[in-house]
Amino acid sequence: MRRLLEKADDGETALGSDVMSAALEGYALLKVSGKGAGLDALRQGMSARFTRKAKIKALPAAA
Repeated sequence: MRRLLEKADDGETALGSDVMSAALEGYALLKVSGKGAGLDALRQGMSARFTRKAKIKALPAAA
């Protein structure tokens, strides 16, 4: 039973990786060719998922 669960987990991980790769590729294509093609709303919707947030660096502690 444990092996079956491990295989299911591995399959889920592989599927998630494939879906993410396809989404990133689709988003990249929309950014390049979506301008003027009426796909602005779709591109903007997807951009919310793929925006990078700046990491906030902690201020050094006062001595």
